[in-house]
Amino acid sequence: MIIVLLGPPASGKGTFAQTLVDHHGWIVFSAGQALRDMAAGKSPRAKKLAAFLKRGKLVPNAMVAHLEDDFFRAHHNKKVLLDGTPRNVSQARAMEKVLKKFKSSFTAFLFFDATEKVSWERIRARVQCEKCHRIYGLQIKPKKKGICNACGGKLIRRKDDTKGVLHDRFRVYQRETLPLVEWAAQRYPVFYINANRSPQSALKQAKTALSILE
Repeated sequence: MIIVLLGPPASGKGTFAQTLVDHHGWIVFSAGQALRDMAAGKSPRAKKLAAFLKRGKLVPNAMVAHLEDDFFRAHHNKKVLLDGTPRNVSQARAMEKVLKKFKSSFTAFLFFDATEKVSWERIRARVQCEKCHRIYGLQIKPKKKGICNACGGKLIRRKDDTKGVLHDRFRVYQRETLPLVEWAAQRYPVFYINANRSPQSALKQAKTALSILE
């Protein structure tokens, strides 16, 4: 089963994915985190990628496809959540081809719909473990301030968690990702999650959608 999580930044996709990983044995592929890890390197490709991420721009499809191929080679027969990829129709079509190589396909898409205002309120409260990348915020809070519950790592704010970068990402999201929702609805089950409500409400809606598929 391969579920695609779509939505703007801080819409609740990551929280839902983290819950399923922690309690239900799912595996999550976060394109954003995979790209950030790659961008931390010192190679020319890493520096080029870091520049894309800093400006809030969509990363070239070729870079994303390389990461996806490696991931599905190892996990294509498991319960997988895709968080942050595909981001546009072109990436989705390319991923269909990758999945076909492993005799697999998308199962469904979950669309977390949230406004830019709501996303910014959540981003302001968001911190992340610098070691294991676990995210804390309005819903999931650390037991000890500044320390990760899972590994004891230091909690930090992402450098790209700024209002300017969020605004740029929303424009890209509206231009690139919203058409993907329409494309997916013609081919796969698509569940719409009202992520403007409380994080608990969005999580409940997403779990209900998943129960229909299982």
